[in-house]
Parts: sequence; structure tokens; C-alpha cells
Amino acid sequence: MKILIPICVVLLVTLANGEPTPMSATTIPTTPPTTTAAKTTAAKTTTVPTTAAHTTTAHTTTAATTTAATTTAATTTAATTTAATTTAATTTAATTTATPVVPLAKWIVKDSKGKPCILADFNTVFSGFYTTVNKTEAPFSFVLPPSSTVDAARSKCGTPGSKYAVLVLTFDDGDSFTQEFKADTSSKTFVLYSASANLTHDKAHFNGSSDEGKVITYGGLLPTAAFETSLGSYYRCAAKEKVEFTKQKFAISYTNLTIQPFDVKDKFGKVSACPADTPTVKPDTPPVGSWNVTQDKKLCMRMSFAADLFINYTMKNGTMSTAGIYLPVKTLYTNDSTCINDTALFVMKFAAKPQFLKFDDWKITMTFKMNKTDKNYAMSNFAVEYNTMDKTIFPDVNVTATVNSVNKTKRFQTGQGNYYLCDADTSVTASLFRAEFSHLKLQPFAEDIKDGSYGTASDCAADNTISNIVPIAVGCALAGLVIIVLIAYLIGRSRTNRSGYQSV
Repeated sequence: MKILIPICVVLLVTLANGEPTPMSATTIPTTPPTTTAAKTTAAKTTTVPTTAAHTTTAHTTTAATTTAATTTAATTTAATTTAATTTAATTTAATTTATPVVPLAKWIVKDSKGKPCILADFNTVFSGFYTTVNKTEAPFSFVLPPSSTVDAARSKCGTPGSKYAVLVLTFDDGDSFTQEFKADTSSKTFVLYSASANLTHDKAHFNGSSDEGKVITYGGLLPTAAFETSLGSYYRCAAKEKVEFTKQKFAISYTNLTIQPFDVKDKFGKVSACPADTPTVKPDTPPVGSWNVTQDKKLCMRMSFAADLFINYTMKNGTMSTAGIYLPVKTLYTNDSTCINDTALFVMKFAAKPQFLKFDDWKITMTFKMNKTDKNYAMSNFAVEYNTMDKTIFPDVNVTATVNSVNKTKRFQTGQGNYYLCDADTSVTASLFRAEFSHLKLQPFAEDIKDGSYGTASDCAADNTISNIVPIAVGCALAGLVIIVLIAYLIGRSRTNRSGYQSV
């Protein structure tokens, strides 16, 4: 016994001071990570020398559990604290993030009730020339700052009782850009009719200007109204549109233009795109139109044809170019046509851009005279009026102008009571202007036809041309037949001669 007691004591001490890791690894999963329980168990560790082996083992296990539990609890607490902090930060960021509000337009003019009455969004560049201190001309280019603001005091809403709307933008501490729009209640359209810019001649944009420090006004009334659009719609043009003031050598260039100065219903209305954004595909042949003209409620003229119009013009580089359009038969305005005694005037007014419905842009007048002595009539005068201001039709034109041309050559002569018929292409020129007519049916004195229809057709010379194919084919056949007969004759004669020699 004396020997066993020291041995047991040594074993107990060894076990008490040994590595607890194996026991800890076994006990961690099964012991709840409660810090209080661990501290209570650890308080009972004062009886190591006198406790039996099984008690010691339990005590040792408890000690290991205490250490593991304490460690686990600490680790868990730290992790929990970190997670809580991260979650709180994320929640706060989500709460303070607002959904961006997309504005109706870059610039908005509001009425007295706070409702929008003008919506505008565009990029603009002012360009031109200024005089330097050396009395020479220098070019300038000035970009309208996107940060420009609406001058509410000078801007004006286009109310139902007002035909005008004004948008004024200010920038660079005193400079401004003013656009004035006018509504036409009869045609129910609006246009931009005036645009002006007040620009300070600073060194950044007008270096060496003789007007340094002064505010100079550029622009004013447009030579030709722009942006024509139906009321209630907005004008849109992504392509570049240029408004030129040739006398001032000044221009305003727009891109990505969207504007509605009238009848705004809290947002943009229907879109009216510029021609450059909506290219049209022309048919292979020009369309045919038909028109009846009445005088005193009686039919006096019947016309039907198609026409290609070609205009030669000079470009800025000095070379000649040709513009071409179809006669817009669907929007042709013929109400100014008249039939008086022996004279009939067929007047065609139309727009080079039919969507604008401006009938006074271009005009063609065909004058027919009746010769009652000879009982026939003919076109005695062909007059045209057009302008070269549209850069989409006359790109890079040297000079924009209104042109009048006349051709007094007699054409389309026809007997009284008949109508002129010509399906072939017929060209009529007037200086630089040329009209290619086709499918012509002209009866300028239709009152002579009682049933209101066309009379007897008088075909044009081009339609009466007989094809040469048939005569050539017949001639070739006859020539071939003659050659065959001649060959047969020669062969027969040769045989006869040979027979004669044999008989001798």
C-alpha cells in the first residue's frame, strides 16, 4: 500500500499537468458555451490531491470544458459584435439612398400656377466673326454652357390667348440666349421666328476684340422661320440644324434638339421629327396626281401627270450641283388656278418639304391660250418660283435666294375639244430649272366637253414613234430569202453546165 500511494499520487499529478487538448476536443461539441457554468465548475478545482481517480477525471474534464467554453464564448461574442456593426452600416446606407428623379427637360419655364409651359433640351454653338483691334476679322465659336439657367422674369409662356412664347437662358454672369416662338392658329403650327445671343467679348472667346468687355448682340429675326411643328407636339432633331444670319456672319447650330413652347400638358406631346432624322425613301417613279379645276361651279380644267423637278445651283467651292425632288402631288395647292375666256392658268403651289404645309415656298404656273380662229390651244408660258434656302435640298449652296424663271416656248398644242396625251417623258426647262413630266393628260378648256370627261386624245409625237424592230426583222428575213434563192440558182446553173460538157 505504501508503494501504491506514491505511485497513484504521481499518476494523478501527471494527469493533472498533462495536455488537455484531447479531452477538450471531445468535450467542446457537447458542452453549452455558457460562461457562467464554466466559472462555477472552475471554482470546484481545489481538491485535486485528495480526490479519487474518477473524481479527478471529471474535474479535469470540467476544467478543459471551462477553458474551451470560455474561448468559444469570447469568439462568439466578437463575431456577433462585428456582424451587428456591419449590418447596421448596410441598413443605414440603404435607407438614405433616394431614387433619382429624371427631369422633363433640361430647361423648363413654368406658369403662375407652377405648371410647365415650355420644355426645352438642346446643345447649341454660336459661331461667327468679330473685329479685332487690328481691324481684321477673326472667327469665334462659343458653346452654350449646359449649366445655363432659365430667366423666369424674361421668359414668357404661350397662353391660349397669346401667340408668342419666349425662352431666355442666362450664363456667364450676364450673357443670355433668347428664343422667340410664334403660333399660327389658322394652320395650328408654331415656328421659331427669332433667336439672339448677348455675348460678352472676353479674352477667352474674343481674343484681341475691338469691343473687349462689351456685350454684343448677335442674331435677331430669322431669315426663314424654323422648327415648324403642329401645336401640341414637340420638335425633335438629333441631327445638326443651323440657323444662319448671313449679313451678320453669325450662325446658331443646334444638335439633339427637343422643344415644345406651346400646349404643354405636364410632359412632351407627340413628336414631330426633322427631315434629317426621318429620311424618306423615294419610289422608283414619281407619283401621278390628278386635279379638277372649277369656275363658277363648273368644271373648266382637268389635269393629270407626274413630275421630277431638277434645279442646278452653285456650291460654295464654285462647282455646279443638281438638286432633285418629286412634285408632291398629295399636298399640291391648286386653288389659285383660273379659267377666263381664252386663257387658262394652272397654278401649283407646294412646299419642298410637304410635312410643313407651307404652300408659298414653291410655285409652278402653266399658262394655256386658246386660238379660236385655228380652233386649237397650247401652253404659251411656263413660269417657276423657288428658293434655295433649304440646306437639306441644296447642300453647301453658295447663295440662298428666291429664283424666278420663265419659258415662253409653245408646247402641248392640241385641237379644241381634245386633250393632250403623252405617256413618254417630256422635259420643260426654265433657266436652271427643269421639269420632267410623264403620263401627261392635259385638258385646260374642259368646259367644251359637256359630259365632264376627257375629250378625244391627241397623242404626242413621242408616243406615235413606230418601233423599228418589225421592219428590220422583215428586211432581214427577205434578205435571207434572196440569198438562199441566189445560192440555189448558182448551184443549179453549175450542175447544168457540167451536164452539157458531158454530152459533148
